[in-house]
Amino acid sequence: MGWKRPYKLRNVKMISWTQICTVLIMLLAVWVYNIVWPTISYKGHGMVEGIIYNTEKNSTALIDGMIVGEGDIIYGVSVIKIHSDKVEFEKDGSRWEQHVWEWPKHTWGKPKQVQVHTDTTNW
Repeated sequence: MGWKRPYKLRNVKMISWTQICTVLIMLLAVWVYNIVWPTISYKGHGMVEGIIYNTEKNSTALIDGMIVGEGDIIYGVSVIKIHSDKVEFEKDGSRWEQHVWEWPKHTWGKPKQVQVHTDTTNW
């Protein structure tokens, strides 16, 4: 004699080892993804996180969680032009372009505090 179920379960789906392993593999994949792609969790300054591009009105960019537009100054860096896939910056006469999720250039320097100066006259 072997083990016998004391009662019969109806319409109950048991979780299989395959399903448990699939969930564990997905959790492992998310954990590895966050280690391999540190830009996603970058906590520095000067990271272009997104762009809202508009051909008719002024475009905006998301930099370090702050919404900025053309002509704004963040960390002492001027936002010159916002394109559909990159943003042009200028600081101390030096100009550069930065794409979304591209590591910030050394030109950003180290900020003392978060400062955003917005020119709302163009909005």
